[in-house]
Amino acid sequence: MSGLSSFSSAWSQIAALGEKLLATPQLDGQRDLIVTAASSLLNAEASLWLDERLFRLPGLNRVHLFPDWPDDVSMQRVLENPENCPESENVLVLPLSSQQTLLGVLLVRRPDGPPFTSPEYELFQGLAAHTALALISSHRFAIEKWRLEQLTLVRTVSAQLANVLDLSVLTQRVTRLICDTFKYYYVAIFTLEENKPYLQFQSSAGGPGQPRLRLTRIKPGQGLIGAVAQTGEEIIANNVAEEPRYRYLTSLPGTRSEVVLPLKIESRLLGVLDIQSDQEDAFHPNDLLVLRSLADVIATAINRTRLYSDLQRRIEQLAMIATVSESIASVLDLDELFNKVATLIHERLGYPYVYLFTVHPNRRQIIYQAGSGARTEFLKGYTISLDSVEGMIPWAARTGETILANDVRLEPRYRPSPFPPDDTRPN
Repeated sequence: MSGLSSFSSAWSQIAALGEKLLATPQLDGQRDLIVTAASSLLNAEASLWLDERLFRLPGLNRVHLFPDWPDDVSMQRVLENPENCPESENVLVLPLSSQQTLLGVLLVRRPDGPPFTSPEYELFQGLAAHTALALISSHRFAIEKWRLEQLTLVRTVSAQLANVLDLSVLTQRVTRLICDTFKYYYVAIFTLEENKPYLQFQSSAGGPGQPRLRLTRIKPGQGLIGAVAQTGEEIIANNVAEEPRYRYLTSLPGTRSEVVLPLKIESRLLGVLDIQSDQEDAFHPNDLLVLRSLADVIATAINRTRLYSDLQRRIEQLAMIATVSESIASVLDLDELFNKVATLIHERLGYPYVYLFTVHPNRRQIIYQAGSGARTEFLKGYTISLDSVEGMIPWAARTGETILANDVRLEPRYRPSPFPPDDTRPN
């Protein structure tokens, strides 16, 4: 065989190639090993095309090495019909396939001769078959390793969030863990708050030197994040340039693909997990599998922090009621009692304005008695007609019913305070 070592030596090199491929998880390294071995064994120019979609895993093989379709016509013919491989005296080309999985195409060429011999073709067939088997074995090993890492990651996130009852701390840990594990361009969490018509930004993380965009609020239906909040269904945009709902942001210019996952407990939407990559087609089904699992864990943790927060708020409210009750029992002066109650509500519940009025049916008046907040001084001596058709206070005084307006813009009975500062806002 011209230009070749003995068959024994050649097959030893092929066997050694298989071991090297198993020890090399990165696709660029595997490519170099295969091309170098084919070129050396057959004393020819070697070309390789692999379907790298089959080899991507979280943290592995994210940089595109091969086009979606090979440029070489001979390779294209093999992909279109693997059973009919074109041959010539100076070109050999074979599919790399194993167990009905087409991994790629290997080609060797001697443009200046000599022509390939039958023994060389047999050696090339052995090289192609052994390479395909080694690639499949290497990928399976990587998958098993990834699955173990996947379970470890989900378990780590669950463990780290188990005792976290602060939403800010929780979201900071989650975004950083996902970003560091998957090496994504940008990761963020937004929550949907009860009675609020928008998503609230909680935390974000990016790779080294990457931006940490802080979108404070996003309305449902706005961009990919808002679309998921509106429908409750995940969106996978492997090329954002082809996604009409995508919003380009100058602070995140490198985004090429994006996944937005709903954070839900059963059918109740709590927020969204936004993940962006600076690579197209960055989200392999294996990536999505673990990300969906993480989304379930995150949703459970957010729900737990909210339940804890509600419980703490209820405890504080009950404590305040007990304190007010003690004050009522110990204070005999009515003006002092009103002032103390207003101050306690203002301080304990954190409301900026708390005012108490008394109702005088015979005089048809509502009279300011006490309050706490920036408008207190202006309100001294302030009265409202009990028969006024405008305002929430006269309506509640006449009907004896409670009014809750978490968004005063939607409450037709609301009238702005005539006193400064005019800063009453939606909840």
